[in-house]
Amino acid sequence: MNDDERVVDLRLAPSAALVWLTTALGYLHLDGALNIARITGILVLLAGVALFGVRRLRPVAIVVVVAAVSTVLGTWVAGARLAAARDSPLSAAAEAERYVEVSGTVASRPREVGGFASGATVVLVVDAQVAQVRGSRVELDRPVLVFAPASSWSELVPGAVVGLSGTAKPPRTPGEADAVFVVDKPPVVQRGPPRYQQIAAAARDGLRGAASDALGGDTAGLLVAITNGDTSGIGELTSIQFRDSGLSHLLAVSGANVAIVIGALIWLLRRSRAPFAVQIGAAAAGLAVFVAVTGPEPSVLRAAGMGVVLLAGLASGRPRSSIPALSATIIVLVVAIPSLSASIGFALSVVATAGIVLIAPRLTARWERLPRWFALPLAVTASAGLVTAPLLVLLYPVINLGSLLANLLAAPAVAPATILGILATVTAGWLTPVAIALCFTAGFFVRWIEFTAAVFARVGALQIPWPSGVRGLIAATLAVVGVLAGIAMLRYRRWTRRVVLAVVGTLLVVLIVRAIGRPSTPTDWAIAACDVGQGDAVLARAGPDSAVLIDTGPDPVLLEDCLQSLNISQVPMVLLTHFHADHVGAVDAVFGRRPVAEVIVSPLDGGATQDGITALAADYGATVSAGTPGASWRVGQVRIDVLGPLRLPAQADPNNSSLILRVSVGGMTMLVTGDAELPEQQQMLACGCLRADVLKVPHHGSATQDPDFLAASQASVALVSVGADNDYGHPAPSTLAALRERGMRIERTDLSGTITLSMRDGTLVAGAIPRQRPDS
Repeated sequence: MNDDERVVDLRLAPSAALVWLTTALGYLHLDGALNIARITGILVLLAGVALFGVRRLRPVAIVVVVAAVSTVLGTWVAGARLAAARDSPLSAAAEAERYVEVSGTVASRPREVGGFASGATVVLVVDAQVAQVRGSRVELDRPVLVFAPASSWSELVPGAVVGLSGTAKPPRTPGEADAVFVVDKPPVVQRGPPRYQQIAAAARDGLRGAASDALGGDTAGLLVAITNGDTSGIGELTSIQFRDSGLSHLLAVSGANVAIVIGALIWLLRRSRAPFAVQIGAAAAGLAVFVAVTGPEPSVLRAAGMGVVLLAGLASGRPRSSIPALSATIIVLVVAIPSLSASIGFALSVVATAGIVLIAPRLTARWERLPRWFALPLAVTASAGLVTAPLLVLLYPVINLGSLLANLLAAPAVAPATILGILATVTAGWLTPVAIALCFTAGFFVRWIEFTAAVFARVGALQIPWPSGVRGLIAATLAVVGVLAGIAMLRYRRWTRRVVLAVVGTLLVVLIVRAIGRPSTPTDWAIAACDVGQGDAVLARAGPDSAVLIDTGPDPVLLEDCLQSLNISQVPMVLLTHFHADHVGAVDAVFGRRPVAEVIVSPLDGGATQDGITALAADYGATVSAGTPGASWRVGQVRIDVLGPLRLPAQADPNNSSLILRVSVGGMTMLVTGDAELPEQQQMLACGCLRADVLKVPHHGSATQDPDFLAASQASVALVSVGADNDYGHPAPSTLAALRERGMRIERTDLSGTITLSMRDGTLVAGAIPRQRPDS
């Protein structure tokens, strides 16, 4: 690395940071802070002008003046935007929650939110051009956020002009939009999207179709996500595994996608000996096409901006120009798209790009003995992962030391998967067999990435719980500074190397001790209450590696952790006591991952939630039927008897329509009660069928318990499946007292983690497997 490469030009960086800050203040409607920033900028500007009188301080004065002017202009622009938002008739209508008719242009691709419990819903941004408020027609150009049924809105393409109507409500985050609409009617398409948007949408649809034909399942969805950021084809479990392993950035359009596109084009043209100017021009054109096909949304434009930084560095031939280019890109993007100023994704992109520009070349030079094809990706991954760690702690308060290794292992597969996905996108519309073949080939690389995410999402020994919020940010920043200082020290005296190696060795010893110290799973367990947060998921052991699952809980990753920790590879039967999300939300941790033959559900119709589960079960060859009193099954070593509900309530009431089950396994019986409350508990008292060794306490130990129902079980152990620090006050002190009065030993998942029960010499023995991660 020569001296020019060592010098970092940071002169424009203060201006970029201040424009970013002032734009964020305006976006978040922080008037007072915006006024303070404006006054401070004027004072600093006056001080900078005064510094011009001192010759040797003039270079500093220029930086100070430019930063101060940027601050003042930034506050002026932010203030003007803030005034426009407050004067918007849509904002006034939202505050009053008035009925509004809107005509506007679709500004983002519809993105699916929710799941089985809430039905398929999409969210999208519409730039409203005309609004009808209280009989008055107003022309404007303001964004609104729309939540709508996926069935009629998911096919909309950015650029289309649509009409919608509904009650305007204030947005949750100031600046997010002028108003939020929740609509249940199809859009009125007033004009189709531009031709280029139609072509781009057709290309994206073609990739989805080809990937589905070639790969299917989450693997197809992952290829699409890696190529263009569309995560609609990925299950929740897979998404969370990518997050927990530190690979979630691969599922969004980022600077990595742009770098791969630019790098591939330049490499191809360089091999063909094209002039350097042609290489840069082709890379710029390729970047423009990539943005058009992917969709000109904020995240894509953000990634394109980072690509511009890369191009600037290449075109100038001077690596030191990358930081000024990054600073200029920040200014342009936050002024053009103010929402980026408050986006954690934008912050991660900027910090990662800065880390790659500043640290990666130095690491590559330091690792000169390694092959360049290996050293360069290693340096890029290490530098980006290191500098983004403090920000990631704000999203998920865990430091996953395995994420660096996960990224290193996944990195060689990312570029081939992305390039093959882009080629499949281009060819899908007119050479479908070729596109399918390209997707099939890409599947080998995608499956490796998928496997890496699944493995490193579970390495609890490498996941260190970390303080949340600002404390965690500061602690992680200090840790990163320490690591960088340690890397810098390696080039100096021998004793400093010994210090660094001693610290690394100590860290490895701690990780080994953590791994060895993790509790082992009892081998003779018969019943297990999985710690899935605020929800229920109970296992009855049917064989060495199989179990009957009763409810799934809300969190697929926590359920998957439980199943893996207990070495369950087969779930021949799933019983769902009722259709609330805290009992059925994690079904995709089972279907498609383990064989399921039969699903038994509550007799009360679960509506859209039940329809979704039935369709999912059918996709994997499982039958679905309602459990009725008197029905019984034997699955391996487990016998299940349906005791209730004896009758359904007059009005739909999922809790009081919960399946009441007696489960016999391993020399013990368990009474499973779902979320049954007083009405169902009282109707069951007359059956004389409630006696059991173990009581799964109804409704997470809520206060709505009939003491006679609890006593009728005559259980010696009460299982309370409940989330720590939940908002419902579960379990209720009155319920815990009632259980103790009846001589029951209480086992709680919020205190112990996953609870296992075994029968040893006629005695019920409880074990615990502490949880290794926070709620997803």
